[in-house]
Amino acid sequence: MFKKIISAALGACAVCALSGALAACATHECTFGEWKTVTEPTCTQTGLRERVCTDPECNEKQTERIDIYPAAHKTEPVTATDAGCTTDGNVAYDHCSLCGKNFDEAGNELSASDLVIPAAHKTVKTPAVPATEHVDGAIAYEQCEVCDKYFDGDGKEITAAEIPVPATHTDYDRQTAYCETCGEYVITTVAQFKAFRDAVNGGDGYANKTVTLGADMDLANEEWKPISNFKGTFDGKNHTIKNLKISSGENIGLFGYQWQLEATIKNFTVDGADITGTNAVSVVLGNTASTRVEGVTVKNAKINANHWAGGVVGYAYTDIYDCHVDGLEITCVPAPKGESYDDGDKAGGIVGYFASGTVENCTTKNLRITGYRDVGGIAGAVTKDGSLTAVKNCAVTDAVITADQTVNNYGDTAPNAGEIIGRLIAGTVEGNTHDRVTVNVKK
Repeated sequence: MFKKIISAALGACAVCALSGALAACATHECTFGEWKTVTEPTCTQTGLRERVCTDPECNEKQTERIDIYPAAHKTEPVTATDAGCTTDGNVAYDHCSLCGKNFDEAGNELSASDLVIPAAHKTVKTPAVPATEHVDGAIAYEQCEVCDKYFDGDGKEITAAEIPVPATHTDYDRQTAYCETCGEYVITTVAQFKAFRDAVNGGDGYANKTVTLGADMDLANEEWKPISNFKGTFDGKNHTIKNLKISSGENIGLFGYQWQLEATIKNFTVDGADITGTNAVSVVLGNTASTRVEGVTVKNAKINANHWAGGVVGYAYTDIYDCHVDGLEITCVPAPKGESYDDGDKAGGIVGYFASGTVENCTTKNLRITGYRDVGGIAGAVTKDGSLTAVKNCAVTDAVITADQTVNNYGDTAPNAGEIIGRLIAGTVEGNTHDRVTVNVKK
């Protein structure tokens, strides 16, 4: 590694000079000390070291060149910088100020291209959404999280206006929700749904008109005011209404008070409901005579009430067909009446109090109902008021039905708790089944 450059004395050594005799010079042999570095080698220049004769009377020195040492870089760290949408960034590296080379943290030499983080947009992909008759779709696109620009599938920049795919029914009026092609009012947004509700509650009953859902609705657990006195047909078209919340009142549900109205409510799911009220409380319809309910499903619901509580209808003189409940908890407790208590009764998985019409092909499962009395897996109480009242071909599965007369006790009354019907006063009951249902009575 080292190349020697030895400086030998061309004249007489110091010993010879002092003695004045050439013979003495011949007899002196230098003994050299340790090598000492005079100049350190670097990654670009050689170094130098020397040693001196240990005889103080002798000035003899030897020098050696120290070869270039590639590892002796003089480096400084360079901090990493992120790439931007249009500007390159760089990795963290060490730069040698002597030779200009760059190295990673392990000492490996990096090329110029190794240092660069190329400029790039940080995009999030959004898949294509097909347009429907009344709801706009969208092409597949990517949006940059940094600069908010949009790009198509080939990376070409596009504008926001190029993303939507128009609904196929071009005569659909989003402001009124009326579709001339369909001849129906089609609700596609929560804002439209609220506007429809407010119009009905304001006196426009939509008599002989059909209102449909053109998309799922998420009510986001905002307080809902029930729709009352609707006179048309509401067809959910098998869409789902999520997160329904009502905190107080009577005759409440998605629809509230529908007395003596020949209307129809059908074909949708309510998934996630939290309903609290007094009398005629339900998820779908609070109180009705003659408004038919069919093809409606209730999932993951909770009801707290005092009187007439049901998963689909609270108080009913009507027909209820092909309705299903999966995951429902009803608590129906007595309410103060002067200085005593009353009610806490008539709670059922489908209907609380049923007085006229037919409940048919309905099911409940994963059901928990607690009331003071008159509690059942399908109906809390069934009677006959004029025409035939029938509960037919219904099923209850995985339910706990409890008549609890220990809360707000107002007297020892018949609990009337049953797998299908809590209290049968009058009417026809046939073809119903139950499985894994527990009926409890607490006094």
